[in-house]
Amino acid sequence: YRSMSRTNKIQHLWLFYLASDIAAIAAAYFTTFTLRFGSGWGQRLFTRINQALGVDRPGALGETLESFYLSSAFRIVLQLSLVLCLLYALFDLYPGRRFIRRRPEAWLVLLSNTCALLLFYAYFYMSRNVWHPRSFFAPLLLINVFYSVWFRGLTDRLLQKLRSRFGFDRCAAVLAGTGEEADRLGMMIEECHPHGIYLGAKVPLPADEPLDRSLRRLREST
Repeated sequence: YRSMSRTNKIQHLWLFYLASDIAAIAAAYFTTFTLRFGSGWGQRLFTRINQALGVDRPGALGETLESFYLSSAFRIVLQLSLVLCLLYALFDLYPGRRFIRRRPEAWLVLLSNTCALLLFYAYFYMSRNVWHPRSFFAPLLLINVFYSVWFRGLTDRLLQKLRSRFGFDRCAAVLAGTGEEADRLGMMIEECHPHGIYLGAKVPLPADEPLDRSLRRLREST
């Protein structure tokens, strides 16, 4: 596809999803902090989880850890964001407009957070760090999976509403081809407008048409 109007096109669409991911990490951090330190039922829940796992430790973590995780919130959220957003990038969760069909985004987010948790636990083990409670980071990343998927969905809907209302960030696409697959793809673009893409032209390509003629018609349509 090729944009017919470059003046109002968002050049770095992935930045919106990066911002939503960082917001989700911050929200997950403070949700976990509230569950571990500011909620009686949350502490009782973790006490029962520890008992089920055979860990002789209460769910309450104490005032020292509460003060530490509150004063270090910005630094820890920043470190989590660096690790997780790098993993998101490695799992191709910032593709811009390269993918039109829906992808298993929730699965990729879950996989990224699982890898991050394993990295953190490996670091704690290698550095012999026994001060940080393991039960703080596991629920944090689990909650972050739900928040990330939710925030990304909100970002998608917000961008679609802005596009439909103000007419910006619209990218014209030329659909080249014939057959059922081309029809399904064209119908999906017309109905969903993924990433602001809409059909500017349809160019059928008969199988018996010479290649140079097909290329010439494509150039004319763009």
